[in-house]
Amino acid sequence: MYRTLPYLGLFAATVLLQVFLFDNLSISVYLNPLVYIAFLILLPLETLPVVLLGAGLLLGVTMDFAMGAAGINTIATLLVAFLRPTLAGLTCGRENAREGGIPLVGPPGRAGLHQLCPRTDAAASRRLLPARSPLVGTCTAYGGAHRRQLRGDRRVRLDRGPDLHGPILGSRMNGSEGFVRMRTLQVVVLLIFALLLGRLAYIQLFDSRYDEMALVNVLRPEVQYPPRGEVYDRNGEYLVQSRECYDLMVVYHDLDRAGFDTMRLCDIVGISRQKLERELASARVYPRAPRLVTNYISKEEKLRFDECNFRGFYTVYRTVRHYPRQIGGNLLGYVGEVTPNMLKRYPSYKAGDYVGISGVESAYEPELRGTKGVKVLERDTHGAIKGSYMNGMYDSLPVPGSYLVSTIDARLQLLGEELMRGKVGPPWRSSHRRARS
Repeated sequence: MYRTLPYLGLFAATVLLQVFLFDNLSISVYLNPLVYIAFLILLPLETLPVVLLGAGLLLGVTMDFAMGAAGINTIATLLVAFLRPTLAGLTCGRENAREGGIPLVGPPGRAGLHQLCPRTDAAASRRLLPARSPLVGTCTAYGGAHRRQLRGDRRVRLDRGPDLHGPILGSRMNGSEGFVRMRTLQVVVLLIFALLLGRLAYIQLFDSRYDEMALVNVLRPEVQYPPRGEVYDRNGEYLVQSRECYDLMVVYHDLDRAGFDTMRLCDIVGISRQKLERELASARVYPRAPRLVTNYISKEEKLRFDECNFRGFYTVYRTVRHYPRQIGGNLLGYVGEVTPNMLKRYPSYKAGDYVGISGVESAYEPELRGTKGVKVLERDTHGAIKGSYMNGMYDSLPVPGSYLVSTIDARLQLLGEELMRGKVGPPWRSSHRRARS
């Protein structure tokens, strides 16, 4: 326990330093310091390979979860854990490594005392030590016992010590089994690396879902609606005009978690609190998609709204139809919001678009509606708008609709409607009845 707690603290310290400090340092585009690798490097040298790989897997999964990565940290930690025994063996020397390449505890360069048959220590074979002494190898003990038997020393006899052969055979068998286990573990780790690298290559080269998800989190496209085309009479007077107005939109994911002044917002845009709560509940179903709260906001209301800086709410420029002369209603028609049936028939329309319903507005809809534009805005990690993405490289301006010139004279139309005011039925029927009588 006294050795486990410091390394748990080291694990937590490296993870916290990486997440809260080094991930926020912008050193270079191609340089990102991964200090959490120090946890694997600072583990004890006698750590078993299985424990080392398990610690690398746990560290990599933790960093992938904290950093939102797609397995790249797991690959890095497993690679370091897999190569650490080999690098330690190259650094400390092969003679100081156990089976599998794990170095022994002790100063580098000192020969291991538990080797199977050391041939370089000739003086040790001449020492008179017990056969089971931990400071003498099995071959040395065997040679010493043989010489003592030849000299007549009866303290240790070969026929009384058959266990001298046991450690030799047992060590060789354990070494062979450890070699097989180590090779099997290496093959398993290599297969895991191959699977992770294959998955990473597929994500980077072929799968575009994560790229699209990243762009959705960073970019917010705003539709720029074009002004609808005007309609003139034969003398150039306005029959239909377009006036400036705004739609109030909300993105539920970007709302201030601390709350906002709902009564003030309702008072500015002129809606009830029940309507606002109903629209926010609908926006919560798709939290990252814009949702229309209310439309036909005047320019004065829009300026008051901008002064309050409600987070998650924004306005979209629109135009509303205005009729300077109250004439030709059945001829000119009117404009309304697109219906669900029209959305099925015309995929080019989106929810919230305005379309001509009847009259000239409907007959000349393709010419009057114009072409919508788009403005791509870039957001930071907190959801605040930083500005236009790539300095407006991917923005497109809206194209206003074409104007129409009719053959109607607005003054004559007004005079005719005033003369017919209060009259019921077509005039030819009354004249036909008088002729028959």
